[in-house]
This record gives sequence, C-alpha cells and structure tokens, in this order.
Amino acid sequence: MAQTRMRDRGLSAIALQRMAFGLFFVVLGLTGIIPQAGEGLFGLSRNHTTLEVVFGIIELACGLFLLVDSFRPISRKTSVAVLVLILIVWLARVVLVRFIQGIDFRSNGILFRPAFWSWLLAFATDLVIASGLWTLYRAE
Repeated sequence: MAQTRMRDRGLSAIALQRMAFGLFFVVLGLTGIIPQAGEGLFGLSRNHTTLEVVFGIIELACGLFLLVDSFRPISRKTSVAVLVLILIVWLARVVLVRFIQGIDFRSNGILFRPAFWSWLLAFATDLVIASGLWTLYRAE
C-alpha cells in the first residue's frame, strides 16, 4: 500500500531499481545476441555460441519485462512469478559461468579463470545483482 502511494507521488526507489535492472538486462541480452558487442565481465563463453544467444534472448525478455513493470505496474502475482524466474535464471548463469566454467580443479591446485581476483570481482558483482533481484522480489 505504501509503495503504491509512493508511485503516485513520484518515482520510488524500487521503481528506479526496477528500471536500472531492466536496462541492465536489455543491454546484457543484446550483447549476448550481437556477436560483435562482447559481454566482457558477463560473457558466457569465449566465442559466440548458441547458449549465449539463448541466454541473450532470455535476458532481453527479462529486461523488457522489468522496464514495462516499472512504468506500467503489472499484477503482483505475475510480477512475483517473473521475478522468481529471473532470479533462478540469474543464479543458473552464475553457477554455469563462475563455477562450472570459472573453476578448474587440477592435481596441482585450483585454477580460476581468468584469474582469482578477477573471478572474485565478477562473482561479487553477480551477488550484488542477485541481491538486487531478491530486493525487487521482496518489495512485491
């Protein structure tokens, strides 16, 4: 109820966060779909693969949903379901990129890709994004 009143008076912090995440996922999705764009820190693989395109399309759809929801509120039930789905997809992406592709267990030790500190920075960034999505979910 209080959030609805805040939306009526102006832009709430949650609506601003929803817009920022929407823009982030739209850009991330486009960089996953367009081979020349390059995802940098958020890349799924070293070369343009089908998996990258699939995740790019999903991320683009997630971003568009968040942008639409920030300007024209969608029903709470739908919004909660989609936010849970976005969080699950993001966590699956984190497991795939940071743990399955990002850590290699060898007989002489653990190898982080690209390097430990870069891996840790990317993982911390992924956690910040996941916590922001969790905050959006809890705000519904």
